[in-house]
Amino acid sequence: MDEEYERIKEIISSLYEFSETKNRGSSFYFRIPELSSYPEEKFSLLVDKLSDLGYVVFTSGILGEELFVIKRISRHQGRRAIKITMLALTVASLWYAGYSYQTQYTGSLDYAKNLVAALVLFVVPILAVLGFRELARFVAFKRNRMGYELPMFIPDPLGIGTMGVINLPSHPFKTRRSLLEVGSFPILAGFIGSVVLILVGNFVLPSSTAFTPTVNSPINTVSLPLIYPLLLNLIYPVSAVPNIIAYSGWVALVINSFNAVPAGFLDGGLVSVGLFGKHSRYISYISIIALVILGITYPPWIILAVFVLVLGIRGPEPLNNVYRPLPLSRAVAVLAILVLFIGIVPFPFHLSENQIAASVADPNYLIVNGTAVNATFELSVTDMGISSIVPAFIVTPSIGYTFYASSDSPISPGSTGWYNVTLDTWTLNSTGYHNYTLRTYYGGSSSDSKLSVLVIQQYSGLITLGPNNQNPKHQRASNNETVNISIVNTGDSNLFISTWIFTNANNSYNYSYQNLSRSAMGSGQIIPPGTLDPAGTVSFSITPIRVYGEMTVIAMDQKYNAAVEYISFS
Repeated sequence: MDEEYERIKEIISSLYEFSETKNRGSSFYFRIPELSSYPEEKFSLLVDKLSDLGYVVFTSGILGEELFVIKRISRHQGRRAIKITMLALTVASLWYAGYSYQTQYTGSLDYAKNLVAALVLFVVPILAVLGFRELARFVAFKRNRMGYELPMFIPDPLGIGTMGVINLPSHPFKTRRSLLEVGSFPILAGFIGSVVLILVGNFVLPSSTAFTPTVNSPINTVSLPLIYPLLLNLIYPVSAVPNIIAYSGWVALVINSFNAVPAGFLDGGLVSVGLFGKHSRYISYISIIALVILGITYPPWIILAVFVLVLGIRGPEPLNNVYRPLPLSRAVAVLAILVLFIGIVPFPFHLSENQIAASVADPNYLIVNGTAVNATFELSVTDMGISSIVPAFIVTPSIGYTFYASSDSPISPGSTGWYNVTLDTWTLNSTGYHNYTLRTYYGGSSSDSKLSVLVIQQYSGLITLGPNNQNPKHQRASNNETVNISIVNTGDSNLFISTWIFTNANNSYNYSYQNLSRSAMGSGQIIPPGTLDPAGTVSFSITPIRVYGEMTVIAMDQKYNAAVEYISFS
């Protein structure tokens, strides 16, 4: 120990003039008057020389004129397996987040295609930005003659895929300048990479306008950082619906700002210690409290807070607290803080569970004789949330469809938008019921509506209407006139008949059959299916309550051969 003490004294005396020194067994003490008058580079050189001997040196004392040298404790190297596991979990959660966005954006149910797009256009770009951040960190470490360690990735399976990375150095930070550079370089690099990714995504794969109702807009469910209205809106409108590449830029921008939070070993925490020294611990305490409060609304904030607490809430202390950072380093740090404010979003998602409500006025449509007719439905979409929406649509099973919006403007909170939905039913070549599900999307919220298209064959050989055996039959009636209808089996065998009315969903009426009388609105079955004997007749009556336009009555057998009566009310 005495030999080592003498060796350490020799090294320190080659760089400083000390007035007092003590060998305390487990540590060595040196008093150096006016330590701050020496160039800061000398302290860094001292750290390197003592590190080669297995020792660590740091400043102390009220005036910062004391040096303590202690034996370096070997760092546990078992973190590599944990880091690889966290990286794998982060890739998986990013992949899921990208897949969810791509599915909502395109409305496609092609799982394989969406998975590939999420991997190539979302996961890889975000990892590239994170890699660019780490490259900047590597440069900062090398500038300060420090060893670089692989970062710890933080997955976010509940939100945007990741909360960023935390990088713990293999050796203590030498100076406050090294803290500033290692913290601020990645923040600035991540900001630049994110903005470039947003712009590249917009220009390589042009984003759809927010006023295109056939394209989903899950981006409208997220909060936009200040950088969007301040800068990006000058390049392309914020109202645009970003494709998945531009969305990955948004995610990279947000997680970069997460890492700029001034707490613990986060990049922002390093900057805070570099600027404010020991006083930064109060900023770190406030940041942790803020993270916990924000976690009530957005739980992944809790994940970030837990990592900060586990790794150290107070963050690292530099070995040399004597020297203040140079103006250039402080300026870079201020830019990093600015990135925090223009890129942070306290609540990344603001979607409510009941954001959207969709309803079809009349979900039933009748096609007679299989003519080349497209079925059109009237859809109302109500915004139940707190932000404007631009809904998107998908119809299953797959069939061609088009939408016409009554207005090009987004639907504002509490308002209702109207759309005409036309299915390409002219391609149907078989009689019977063709049932579809119309899903109205807005981000992660959706509302399903059932649509039914009935294709019948008008056939007068078996079923007719009225005493004159007409098929089809046309009749005019006033709005308060009762219409009597009779169904006749003109064949020579029993028929299993069902009777339906097709009319607007807002039309109300009464119908009477035998001793049964009921009220109804819109389309529906009015007489339960039953057997009609040869030459047999079934009679019923319809009394309008409030009917506008036309009402179509059909009686059909099990093969969808039908008699049709068109009643026009005036």
